Amino acid sequence: MIQVAIEYALKTIDEPHDEELWYRLTAAETQIGAEINRLAPLSDDDSPSVKRLGAALATIEKLMAFMEEKGLSPQRLRPGPQELAAATRSDAWQVKKTPSIRLPQVD
Repeated sequence: MIQVAIEYALKTIDEPHDEELWYRLTAAETQIGAEINRLAPLSDDDSPSVKRLGAALATIEKLMAFMEEKGLSPQRLRPGPQELAAATRSDAWQVKKTPSIRLPQVD
């Protein structure tokens, strides 16, 4: 959290910020998710370790959302003008219906 705060402070005063922080957060997110996937099947619902890991994962997700919102994500991951324009169109958020596929019944 402190690193994200420092990077945001640097950005607000137009100083270069570390875009590699994003990749360190995604690596931590992956590692914590893998640990949760490993422990969850072996643990009960009230497992303190799984709850602690879940809280850490939620914190990382919130930090990454903050970074995206404040323009701290890597430049190559940010949407360009075309993507932003498409996202603001009213039809951009409509769900496209795909034909359903029927599988043959096996007896």
